Amino acid sequence: MATALLLAVVLGLSKMPWAVVLFVALVPLVLGACASATERRRVRRAYGDYEVQTQAARSEAFLVVEADPEAVKDAVRRAATDRFRLVGERGEELILLRRMNLATWGMTARVTVAAHTQGTRIHVREEPRLGTTIYDWGQGRRDIVLLLDRIGEQLTGPVSPAE
Repeated sequence: MATALLLAVVLGLSKMPWAVVLFVALVPLVLGACASATERRRVRRAYGDYEVQTQAARSEAFLVVEADPEAVKDAVRRAATDRFRLVGERGEELILLRRMNLATWGMTARVTVAAHTQGTRIHVREEPRLGTTIYDWGQGRRDIVLLLDRIGEQLTGPVSPAE
């Protein structure tokens, strides 16, 4: 109903041919259908002590480290160099931005640091800045692996990634 109303308004206010207006109105609907079809696909891959889960260009991973939460937050701040930029902190959550590249229009990574019985639990969730992105060519997974490896290096020194 909303699409038909939008189509009528655009047609009424536009001097474009109706076929162009129809195309412009239907493209978002088709893209939305593609997004909902691919969003059901969930991929999990293990990388050393953590596994990265990806679904429709949104990736996340959990990791438990033997360190106190403040040391982990400090490690995240120091790891946010080169590709990542720390843009904000809200309580246990640190927000990092990844610049645009050929694979994506940029990514937003949210790192949540919480106390755990075995130390500190790190949850990293990365999603594209452009909300309609449905495929990121594996960029989210690579970013999370890189970020968790950098955090590990900051906490314990250089480590070798297990890929």
